[in-house]
Amino acid sequence: MPESVSGTEQTQIALRIEDLVQEFPARRGQTVHALRGVSLAVHQGETLGVVGESGCGKSTLLRSVMLAPRPSRGKVFLEDVELTGLDHRGLTKARRRLALVFQDPYSSLDPRFLVRELVAEPMLAAGMARADRAKKSAELLEAVGLDPHHHGARRSSELSGGQLQRVAIARALATEPALMLCDEIVSALDVSVQAQILNVLRELRSRLRLTSVFVSHDLGVVRHVSDRIAVMYLGTLSEIGPAGELYQRPVHPYTDALISAAPGLRRAGDRAQGHLEGELPSPLAPPSGCPFRTRCPKAQALCAEQMPELQDFGGGHLAACHFPLRALPGR
Repeated sequence: MPESVSGTEQTQIALRIEDLVQEFPARRGQTVHALRGVSLAVHQGETLGVVGESGCGKSTLLRSVMLAPRPSRGKVFLEDVELTGLDHRGLTKARRRLALVFQDPYSSLDPRFLVRELVAEPMLAAGMARADRAKKSAELLEAVGLDPHHHGARRSSELSGGQLQRVAIARALATEPALMLCDEIVSALDVSVQAQILNVLRELRSRLRLTSVFVSHDLGVVRHVSDRIAVMYLGTLSEIGPAGELYQRPVHPYTDALISAAPGLRRAGDRAQGHLEGELPSPLAPPSGCPFRTRCPKAQALCAEQMPELQDFGGGHLAACHFPLRALPGR
């Protein structure tokens, strides 16, 4: 079942994805099954964290939201607009409401421009007056903890990695996007700088009611910035729920294994019910039934026969597992 929200919350959804499928052709007539029927919603003012091993489809999910490339099947809605139903001109306009921050700020920021020009460039494309661009550029640099006079007059080659990522965030906010997509934006930074960037994101969310999707392989990082967390495995959604609840009471064996393998996440005295062994199967030939069954300590014959659907374990905590770590409410 797709992730659902109550009737009172439906008017507050910033992003909705319905049964998203993304496939790519490969050699010898094969197909890469990158996303397989992903459905989820992100509420306005919320940060949704997306975690999972490398190759699970996290970054593909972000690119598919941007329709770069367009998904093979399924629908993407930004607020009340179906992006997958727009033509090229309509999509170009709608993409101004989306902002993507990349892992490597060095490759996404043109070294020929001054920092203040980099931040102001999206405003120029949106037709903002020169004086307004200069004012807003300074405000955004201050918002991410940079001095508009000192750092704004430098080029990207003169800044550190952490400072560049702050510039990339400021640039992403230049056109007041409805949704910011963050793809492993702190993974290349040392721990102390990571903490600074995460603090900036928390402050921006509070001040601007920023809505974002934050992708990372680091469960500890995601926990510190996310309201809810989605766990992906081999192009599918394994579990999604409130951050604290998901970390303290995981339902899916895969989520439990990820948490048990991450130092400092499990509470003292807790004991993981399983540990992660083996390699992620190839998206060229995903297993039948449950995609996690080849590595799952609880797998049974049913797991090979049927793909489990997301089920609601209460409080917006959903998981797709035939043999979850706790029973469904009322059973």
